[in-house]
Amino acid sequence: MNHRFLLIIGLLLMSVVAGARSISVKSLDDIRSNEKAEGCKFVIKRAVDLRGSVIVLPRNSKLKFKKGFFVNGTVIGNQTILTTTKNNVFRNCSIKGSWVTGYSYSTMFDNDLKTIDLLRNMSCLSPHLKLSCGRRYQIEAKGEEIDAESISSIDRGKPTLEFHTSNPNVTGLTILGDHVVIKNIIIKDDYDIRNDGKYGENKVTIGNTIGVESRKKTVSSLIIEDCVFTGGTSSSYVASSQVKNCQVKGCSFSGYMADHGVYCSTKVETFDIGECEVFDVTHATGVFKVRSSKKLKSFSLRNVNAHNLNGYIIVASLENTPELVLSFENLSVTKDSDNQSVFYGFCVTDEAEVEGKGFNAKELVIKDCGFDYGYSGASLVYPGSGKMASIKSIEYVNTTAKGSNFGGGNCERLIVNHCVFEDCCGKKGIALRAKSFSIANTTIVNHGDSPCEHLFLINQNSQEMEAISMRNVKININARSLFNIVKGKGFALSLKDNTFTGFSRNLVSKPSSCSLDIENVNNRIDSSIKHNLISTRN
Repeated sequence: MNHRFLLIIGLLLMSVVAGARSISVKSLDDIRSNEKAEGCKFVIKRAVDLRGSVIVLPRNSKLKFKKGFFVNGTVIGNQTILTTTKNNVFRNCSIKGSWVTGYSYSTMFDNDLKTIDLLRNMSCLSPHLKLSCGRRYQIEAKGEEIDAESISSIDRGKPTLEFHTSNPNVTGLTILGDHVVIKNIIIKDDYDIRNDGKYGENKVTIGNTIGVESRKKTVSSLIIEDCVFTGGTSSSYVASSQVKNCQVKGCSFSGYMADHGVYCSTKVETFDIGECEVFDVTHATGVFKVRSSKKLKSFSLRNVNAHNLNGYIIVASLENTPELVLSFENLSVTKDSDNQSVFYGFCVTDEAEVEGKGFNAKELVIKDCGFDYGYSGASLVYPGSGKMASIKSIEYVNTTAKGSNFGGGNCERLIVNHCVFEDCCGKKGIALRAKSFSIANTTIVNHGDSPCEHLFLINQNSQEMEAISMRNVKININARSLFNIVKGKGFALSLKDNTFTGFSRNLVSKPSSCSLDIENVNNRIDSSIKHNLISTRN
């Protein structure tokens, strides 16, 4: 029994050793002759020309490259264990089948990935494909669409594209197509802030992480859904100058972002963002941005939560788009108590300088939003370093903001209803750039002791105010006056059912040349006002 048992063990060991033998591959014939050698190890030591053929590796085999590489053919894995290398080992080769590896470097493949349907077959390689920005990669859509949803989940997680920013000014990955869908993947860029030209030490710039292009004039649609963007980029995670319609849904953005998360320019007509998360983002000059598109019709953001965001949530640089509707609803912006980030709000800029000659947009609505912190004393809608846009109608509805006030451009109508603004006033107060201003059911309060000269500045710009209406508004701030009319001929002022507290001199300060048609009904005014309700300056 013992001899028989030992004999069986010996035979099993011999079969294991035989099955696990190492094969030094010098030509295609060395693989052909071992296609059934399950569990063997292929060592590629030189160039192996597949001569356009298809090779199927044995089940559970191992593939190791030692200064060698495959060229001209198709390699099909069969639960093949692939040893990772940074060398270009698949040259003009398609990769199919099933592979086992911790991660794969993109340098293993050609500069131009037309030979690999990357987004569809990445699961056959690894949950991690490390893409070096030192090389350019291109995916060409087969038919009308690239859809990353078809990537199989690996280890119950999302496949990951990792981008290594070792070389400046190069786009990590370019996707070519007419209708492009990027779905259910993790995009990680390891850009280091120390390399950034604006904020870092070495003044190196890096290209976009992913660029979307078409061989035609436009990309009809770009859908980015259920993706995770993390790490950091000195340009944009996704950028395109050709996309007509962009939709971002169910995605998250985090990390260092000196420029943008998703950026569309020139051709974009609609840009819709929904159900997204933004957290711990630093130096964002616009998580979402559009620029210089004369055909832009709508820019909407709905159901987005941002936490510890430092910078702008959106940037819209407008150029001759009079029918544009800007709609931002159900946005929540919060931060940790010890976080030093500053939320700059929405940057809406006049790109074409049409002030006084027309409108950049038809409507701007900020509705059902909550901002726990902001850019102190500035408007939630702020032009940044550009020129403030002209918008026909601006409306704030059911919105709470700390640190920032309302505004957002030169407009015909500015409407504020069911809102709360806390600690929003700097020394100069709130400049109204509208023909008519209506505010109702709203509270404005400053908790600190820092005084404000005047709460509202009227006609500081070139536009003449025509009417102001206040209904059921509660104001409690430390200021000299409620309204300071800088210049102008006069307008209608209607005050009903309001409570004014904290004004030390008067409610209205106006030049002698300005005449007011005042309606003063059921207003409760703090007795600390020392002078007349209206003070006239010569």
